[in-house]
Amino acid sequence: MANYTDIDDVVGSYSDFLKGKYPEHGRMFEDRFADSPASARAEAVVFSLMQAMVGHVEPMESLSDGGPDFRCASKYGEFVVEVTALDSNSVDLKSEWPDNGGSYRPITQKIRAAAKKKQEQLSRAGSAARVLCITSEYRGAGGLLGPLPAQLVVERTFTDRKNGEQPHPDVRTISCVVLAAVRANDLLLCGAIHPDPLIPFDPRHMAGVPFYVGGEAHEWFNGRGSDGSTVVRKPEARLGDRATGPRFVFPFVEGRRCRRSVSAGDRIGSCRRAAAALGRKRGVVDP
Repeated sequence: MANYTDIDDVVGSYSDFLKGKYPEHGRMFEDRFADSPASARAEAVVFSLMQAMVGHVEPMESLSDGGPDFRCASKYGEFVVEVTALDSNSVDLKSEWPDNGGSYRPITQKIRAAAKKKQEQLSRAGSAARVLCITSEYRGAGGLLGPLPAQLVVERTFTDRKNGEQPHPDVRTISCVVLAAVRANDLLLCGAIHPDPLIPFDPRHMAGVPFYVGGEAHEWFNGRGSDGSTVVRKPEARLGDRATGPRFVFPFVEGRRCRRSVSAGDRIGSCRRAAAALGRKRGVVDP
């Protein structure tokens, strides 16, 4: 019997977790699911990912005035995470993504706009490093949020090209950006580390995720070295003819765990039913 989940299971499990340990946040999550299912799914998936990678994760968002979504702690210290989901219809219009291969337009401006919009929320993190996780469920997200876009985050969002390539003052509150393509059963991840943030982020928090750090050597770190500075080559995974970040199969969140039999394909669907019930309760019909 192998344990693994899909996106519906993760949402249901996360909802159960919040209702059990943080009931006020659980109600807020239900409201978010009703208003924006994609944003709610992104929150659940990123929580699951952080919990698997760093161990201790707790909701941080203030019920009254917002702030970052999660506070995380590993043996390398604390950091906070803010999650934002890109609208698939808008991504489709901006990217002109071709289903059968061919050219497309990067969504650099959308990523930059998301970073600027969230920097104020991340500024409420105290002395902890600040991580912005930008997600998308769009069918071309693996390429649109892959290694090249991560590189462009450093070179065009974190850096002010009009000011002699100096760090852009508007986004110094963001220590790093993680780009996450959300698929049915897994994530494709790439990161970008700010060259001069107010508070640096240690990539060892998220070992295995490739982070672009720029510089003359255009280096990528994967956080597996003792000092977090293991240099790796540019990620080589492919989506058709387009580079993507490495694949991370959905982990579990604390609390109820879903199981699927590999031999029979039978699902014990407690988490799936919880996700479906959440949608019915809020009157959500998600396309």
